[in-house]
Amino acid sequence: MKINKKLLALAVLAGVVTAGASFVDAGTACLWSGSNCSTPTTVTVAIKPGDICIGSEGAFNFGNYNVSSSSQTVNGTFATPFWVEDLKGADAWYYTTVQMSGNLQGSGTNSIASSNISMRANGGITTMAGTANTSVVVNSAVAGAYQPLNNPVTLIKRDNAVNYGRIGRYGTTPSLQLVIPAYQSVGTYTGTLVYTLYNN
Repeated sequence: MKINKKLLALAVLAGVVTAGASFVDAGTACLWSGSNCSTPTTVTVAIKPGDICIGSEGAFNFGNYNVSSSSQTVNGTFATPFWVEDLKGADAWYYTTVQMSGNLQGSGTNSIASSNISMRANGGITTMAGTANTSVVVNSAVAGAYQPLNNPVTLIKRDNAVNYGRIGRYGTTPSLQLVIPAYQSVGTYTGTLVYTLYNN
């Protein structure tokens, strides 16, 4: 009977040792002694690219002027920016252009040539939302002087460059200039300014 008791005691002790053993897998930690232990967990999120969009003011009015025997040069500034919203964040280039789709048309055959309408940017790019991006710039030609709009004029652009996924809305508020010819017929003249985006 004594032998049996010893065997029973050994069996119980063996069970206790086995229960206290530590089997450590990746991502787990066990504490034999001390005050703390920790494990690392990798947390990941993927932000997928969107589109590149543009926007501009819906209408522009030079105002009212009296007829004249001399040409008149008049100016005005848009109330809101022309903008590019880059939600793509790619390294590839994009640019925008502005152009009159045709002449300013009055009644009958009366018109003012589209070459009489010019645009100039006032200052550089404003980051309207998102992350500032120094690669997005105003075309230096239109930033320095009025450019006639009978042909496309580049306004905002971004050349090929490492972009690090940066996205945002970038704008500039331009001005328009109109040369009203001498002896221009009385009436209201209307035309369309087209703002276009090109991207790679």
